[in-house]
Amino acid sequence: AHLNWGTFDRDWKFLDGGAKQLQGGAEDGTDVPFAEISKSIEIKEPGYVYIWLSNTSAQQRDVFFDDFNVTHTKSPIIQTEDYYAFGLTFNSYQRENSLLNKYQYNGKELQTDFSLNWLDYGARMYQPEIGRWSAIDPLSEKYFSLSSYNFVANNPILFVDPDGREIWISYGDNQRVRYDNGKLYNEDGSKYKGKDSFVSTTLKTLNTMNSTKNGATVIGELSKSENKFNFENSYIKDKNGNDIKGALSFEGAKEGGGTIHAAGLTENSDFGEKVENTSHELFHGYQFEMGNTESSVNKETEAYLFGRSVALDAGVKVNYGFGNSRFTGEIYQNSMFNLLTNPKFDQKEFNISVMTFKTGAAVNYRGLYNSHPYILNYKPTISKFYPLIH
Repeated sequence: AHLNWGTFDRDWKFLDGGAKQLQGGAEDGTDVPFAEISKSIEIKEPGYVYIWLSNTSAQQRDVFFDDFNVTHTKSPIIQTEDYYAFGLTFNSYQRENSLLNKYQYNGKELQTDFSLNWLDYGARMYQPEIGRWSAIDPLSEKYFSLSSYNFVANNPILFVDPDGREIWISYGDNQRVRYDNGKLYNEDGSKYKGKDSFVSTTLKTLNTMNSTKNGATVIGELSKSENKFNFENSYIKDKNGNDIKGALSFEGAKEGGGTIHAAGLTENSDFGEKVENTSHELFHGYQFEMGNTESSVNKETEAYLFGRSVALDAGVKVNYGFGNSRFTGEIYQNSMFNLLTNPKFDQKEFNISVMTFKTGAAVNYRGLYNSHPYILNYKPTISKFYPLIH
C-alpha cells in the first residue's frame, strides 16, 4: 500500500511527485497496531497538489485505509514580489484571503483604482510598465539634458528617486528622522515622538534657523532638492583620524547632497553659537547644491557672513567680533561688519574680506584655512540674500 502525491503549477504543469510505502503488520484480530503512514511536502509556488492512496501489492489482499487527512501549514510569507529594474512585477504571490500590501517598489504605494497600477511618489505618479512618470519633473530645469518624464536618469540600478524634501537627522543605532517644515518624521512617514537629545537639539536649531527669511530659504531649497542632506551625530576627522571637536562640518557627497557632522550640537555651548554654526554648514550645503563644490576662502567668507546674519536675525546671542588683534584683523572686522549691515551687496568689501581672511579672521587663528585657495572672478552666492539682516 502506498501514499502518493503530485504537485502542479497554476497551469497544471507537473512539477514534482512521489510515493511512500506502508510499513508494518496488518490487523488480524490479535490487536496488532494499525500502521501509520505520513509525508511532509513543501509547496514552492502557487498551484495544485493531488494526493491519493493505492494498493499495489503483488499478492491479492484487502487493505483498509482509515483516518486519512491533509494538514495545510501555511508559510509565514504572506506576499512576495519580484521586480524588473524599472519596477514592473513578476512572480508575484499573495496568500489567499489576506490584505494586499500596496507599499511595494521603492516603498511607494500602488494605486490600483481603475486598474492603473501606478506608483504614488508624492509629487508624481510613476508607470513601471514604461519606466516613465505621468507628469513632468518639477526640477527639470536642473537636468536639461534629460527628458522631463525620465525615471532616475534611465538608470534604476544606480539611482533612486526618493521625491526630495529630504533633510535627515541620524541618531542612535542606524536610526534617522526626516526634517520637514519644522516637524520630524520617521522613515515610515509617522511622526517622530522620541526623546533623543541630539535629535531634539538639532530640531530646535533648525526651527530657529527656519524662523528667519534667509534661513528658511536655504532650508527650503535643500528640502526640495532630489539630494539628501543628513545631520549625523559625529565629528569630522583631522588628517590623523582624530575628532575635531567644537565645530560642525559639511561633507559633500559625490552623488550630490552630503553630511553635516553635527556632534558639536551636543556640546555645552551657547545656543546662538549652535544656530550660527548650523546655518554656516547648511549654507555650504546650499553652495554645494548650486554647483560650488571646491573649497575656497571665498566660500568660507560667505558662510561666515550667512551664519552670523541668520543668528542675529533670529535674535539669539552671538559674538559680534570677526577679526583678530592684528592690523589685518581690524580691516577684516570692518569689511565683514559692513557686509553684514549694508542693505545691498558690496563686491569691493567682499574682496577685502576675502583677501584679509587668512591673516585677519579670528576663526583662522590655528591656520585651519591656510590651504584654501583664493578664487578670482568669483560670483558670490551670498549676494542674492541681501539684505542679510531683516
